[in-house]
Amino acid sequence: MLDIELQDGDILEYRVYSKQLKDEMIVFRAYIHGDISPEFIANNTDIFTDLPISGKVLPKPYIIGNIKPFAPTLIEVPPEDKHKWQPVSSLKDKVVFVLVHGINTEEILLSDPDQYDIWRTPYKYYIWDKAHEHIYKNIENATILHYIYPSSMERLKTHAQDLRDKLLNTDIDKAKAIFLIGHSMGGLVIRQTLHCSKWLRDITTHVFTLNTPHRGSPLASLMFTPPEFWQWLENRIDEDKLTLVRNIRLIASLTAHSGDAVMSQGYLDLRWDTMDKINNFKQMLSPEIYNLNTTEQFSRYTFTTSTIPRKNISYPINKVAEMVYRDSKNLIILTVLQKLVGTMEDIINEIPWNENKDDVTSPMNPIYYTSKDHVGLILLQKLMEAMGEVIGTGLWQEGDGMVPVSSQIPVKYVENGFIFDVLGPMTADHIDIFTSPKVWSAIVEKVKTYI
Repeated sequence: MLDIELQDGDILEYRVYSKQLKDEMIVFRAYIHGDISPEFIANNTDIFTDLPISGKVLPKPYIIGNIKPFAPTLIEVPPEDKHKWQPVSSLKDKVVFVLVHGINTEEILLSDPDQYDIWRTPYKYYIWDKAHEHIYKNIENATILHYIYPSSMERLKTHAQDLRDKLLNTDIDKAKAIFLIGHSMGGLVIRQTLHCSKWLRDITTHVFTLNTPHRGSPLASLMFTPPEFWQWLENRIDEDKLTLVRNIRLIASLTAHSGDAVMSQGYLDLRWDTMDKINNFKQMLSPEIYNLNTTEQFSRYTFTTSTIPRKNISYPINKVAEMVYRDSKNLIILTVLQKLVGTMEDIINEIPWNENKDDVTSPMNPIYYTSKDHVGLILLQKLMEAMGEVIGTGLWQEGDGMVPVSSQIPVKYVENGFIFDVLGPMTADHIDIFTSPKVWSAIVEKVKTYI
């Protein structure tokens, strides 16, 4: 039972004091809306499990804000200013690109309407920079549309229906060619939209998904673990793996503390689709994704696939992450991690970098995201690998920090011998994949074959 009264739209945060870090740590966040109700939080989530950082101290709940989902929109980006948005004009005879972003909890956490434009969170504002540059430079008569939607606040089917309705209100059916491109969850939104719209399936030329979690993500499943899941693990593993489980929980807490993890409706549709080893824990699985993977009717896809870099910027981060992973109670390592997250820009300047501007792991490749985000992705990759080891699956051993390689390609197609295109395998994390000139050059070349 929760000892705090919650209303629709509340942003709930649990904090606990860490003696090692001498500070309060955020160990859990939730957005109360729709299927993520107060009752769901009280009865189905693993908030109060002992953590290495807190011992027997129970986290305390706080309401840090209240926000309602914003209305989705479809906007056009003119060639002369990629950050200037305008209503959709006529698409007749145009080569149309519809870009769909992934899940973005900044919608919730950066939600002060007096200080922040929710449509232009940092992720949404910068994600498509390389796309604009390569498309408008290389594709004649191109028009780029953005679908901006409350990705973390509502369910996948709602996003898909809204996108379909927005496109129906345009003359996109008169376009010369139509290309749909989605990063991360954006690829699932596209697939679900095509699934519920024969009209759109018939007129769409091709779809590109950039490291989309087609089978879901174990990280989303881990967000919805019931208490009995951890009890099940403890009863079936030896002492070494039990220590590993405890370390996993510490890494998850560190990630929540320095990252943007929020239990919300959007993540329900990013849970792993099906796995016999965890089928007893239904709330960790997504029947929606499983249904999409087994009933899809569209087939003109190109998928990107990549694994997290092991060199350049990730190398020193990876070494520290491995040390945290192996020894969660080492105060020195935790302190180093804190300093690493806070002062990464200084460290970057001292490292001999690869000067190749086309290298997605090179600092010469301009990206908006801070190095703190790359640190988080390394930790999340270690978390996925560790969970796969404990559960006993090899499906989560390689990935981009958010999505395993086994999920970057839809499982249905692999099982049925479906023929599709793959861009990869590449060395890039979940952020690098949409900033890579190599990726966008390859997409542009593929587009040219259709027009």
